[in-house]
Amino acid sequence: MEQPSIAAGLGVYVHFPWCLKKCPYCDFLSVAVPSDESGKPANASAARAFIPHQRYADSILWELETRVPFLKRPLPELRSVFFGGGTPSLWDPAMVARVLRRIFELFEAPSGDVEVTIECNPTSFDQELGAPLLSAGVNRVSIGVQNLD
Repeated sequence: MEQPSIAAGLGVYVHFPWCLKKCPYCDFLSVAVPSDESGKPANASAARAFIPHQRYADSILWELETRVPFLKRPLPELRSVFFGGGTPSLWDPAMVARVLRRIFELFEAPSGDVEVTIECNPTSFDQELGAPLLSAGVNRVSIGVQNLD
């Protein structure tokens, strides 16, 4: 198999591990937000109240700032950022924006030239969430169609 050219650019993957429930088809590291007292899985609103948004963003930024200086220079051009998981559409859009801004700074990338994708489930994505994600710099949404029914 041919190795991809460094000229193809660089992609950054940011993992967000929380979900409303652990889907049986998912092999990625993900953790279901605890269910409520009745045993029903949490809804998006309850999940967002449980997730440590700020602390998780701090951890992601620490990881980036610790590792990026050790990457071989010159860095390839940043082409894409992918927020996957889990269910990253449960993450506070302000934290997505904060992490994204720092990625652009660390990789010296103009934000308009980078494809920025966030994975969403239909149960945690709507127009109310879409607008702040767009403002945060997200320009592509990947919706899990396996959850539409």
